[in-house]
Amino acid sequence: MSWILDTPANVFPKFKEYYIATHPSDALQAFQSPGLSNALRHRNPPQLVDATGRSSSEKSQASKAMPPKNPKLSSLSMKCHRIPEGVDPKDPEFQNIMRKQLAEEGVLADDTPIDPKHEENAKKMNLKSIQAPKDPNYLWTTNPIYCGIVSFRMLTDFEAAGISLSNWHNSIWPTAHLYNALQQLCGISRSWPEMDKLIDLHMAALFADHIPLSAHEFFVRFALALGLPMSSITRNTSHRSNNASQRFRQGANGIKLKTTEVSSVFRQYFEKKSSLEVCLLKLDKLMRDPGPRASKKEKDAWKRPITNLQFLAMLEANLPRITRRLRFDYITLTKQCVNLLKKIRQMIMLHHGVVYPRIPTEDSADQTLTWVVMCILEENNDLTSNQMGTQGLTISPQLSVAKDEIEKFLGTYRPQDLISNFNSLPRPAMTLSGRVPNHWNISIRHVAISPPGDLVFFVQPDTHYVHTEGPIQTVEGQIPGHVLNPKSLVTLQTIARLIMKAFVEGMGVNGSDATFGAPWTWTTNDSNFARRIIKVMTDMGVRQDLMGMAVADEEELKVCDEAWEDLKAGMMGMMEGM
Repeated sequence: MSWILDTPANVFPKFKEYYIATHPSDALQAFQSPGLSNALRHRNPPQLVDATGRSSSEKSQASKAMPPKNPKLSSLSMKCHRIPEGVDPKDPEFQNIMRKQLAEEGVLADDTPIDPKHEENAKKMNLKSIQAPKDPNYLWTTNPIYCGIVSFRMLTDFEAAGISLSNWHNSIWPTAHLYNALQQLCGISRSWPEMDKLIDLHMAALFADHIPLSAHEFFVRFALALGLPMSSITRNTSHRSNNASQRFRQGANGIKLKTTEVSSVFRQYFEKKSSLEVCLLKLDKLMRDPGPRASKKEKDAWKRPITNLQFLAMLEANLPRITRRLRFDYITLTKQCVNLLKKIRQMIMLHHGVVYPRIPTEDSADQTLTWVVMCILEENNDLTSNQMGTQGLTISPQLSVAKDEIEKFLGTYRPQDLISNFNSLPRPAMTLSGRVPNHWNISIRHVAISPPGDLVFFVQPDTHYVHTEGPIQTVEGQIPGHVLNPKSLVTLQTIARLIMKAFVEGMGVNGSDATFGAPWTWTTNDSNFARRIIKVMTDMGVRQDLMGMAVADEEELKVCDEAWEDLKAGMMGMMEGM
């Protein structure tokens, strides 16, 4: 005797046969049809075989007389049907009988022809069958409420993922403290809208609702955020504990940003951790909360219940503001802050010889960056304390490096603004003197000085004027010594931004700006690089009249190589003199 299983999803030809112990039992009579009665009367003594092919001796006596239970695989339920002995499951007659019985039980759809009388009655009653829509976006375009709920849930997930990433990397809040210190002490020539918005959104978490205004406040607030004891941040440096290992351990602490309260309530509903009624009650309290400084009249009004229509109107008025906050891009800002702090650390080492230790980690999180900012603010606090009473504001050398790097970053971190500024540059055929062609040679040069890296090297062959941008690895966010991949799209986009940045900001001579405008012609030393960089800049939207870069002739290449050797010798001399 055989057993087959059916599910609402499968079809008859794919029914699996299960052989189990067959024991005469009138209670297990599955089918009673004329086509099967003859086979049931003449069936042979059964052989005991189970689904895995094991013999009957391996089964207990209790299981011999029992049919298989209806198995359940995950959330998919099945039902067993017995096939009488001697009946071929592939027989068309048996298949029709089986299909008919399954259709009667509601397991399979009834695909028998429709009675003409039923069709005529359906036409009279104007009944129309529901067909599956052909448009794959039918649900989104015809059910705006469901579409809005899914969209809002994605926004809450986007905010939660971004804040989780920023809290793990610990780069946003140190950069916010450093940015605020520079704004209060000396000002920054360019604004950082994203950072200003972040400070506005998380003022309580970042600065306890009060912006620090002095060098001592910058240092104390930052140290307390790391969880350092007061003995390490006292004004008297002789009484200050200088436990570097303790500060290192505290680097993983710091300020943890939190998601919006409203989005947290919605996430409880989306994740089925709270009922809709409870979530709506919490939303009512949050959106109507008058705040700690509210008057008695406002607090009394907050206690009075509101109608459903009033609540919906209040929710409709507040949702646009909430969604704008949820759309804040914490992920991009985290990447920018990590790269910026790494660049500041590298420039401090190059200019002042201060080497900050680094801890290798399995991921990209560098917990030592908080210590870099801590030391910068501490140095500035000590300098200000020692110069008490002097006229004018003074910033420490390391904070000055941070200011320069932040201003450089703010000049190039927006690719679209950079491209727009580059496309709007004049493109004269001659330089400012009117005697030399506005022609440039651009190439990638490797620097073996520690830390090794690659620079974008600009040469004006007729005047032997040179300029560099980079290192590319630092701008790209790679670790020092990373081998440059000339085919990488990210690397090529970084090089393209550095090229545009050089012409937009102007290539200065001894600190004085000498704006050359956009190049009239440019060449390089590698045909593959020329082809790739032009393709990338074209895709970025750079003006079409510049989309032609040829390979320089031998004479020009010789001039550029000599200019590079002279520059490299100068850099080696500077390193030896440090």
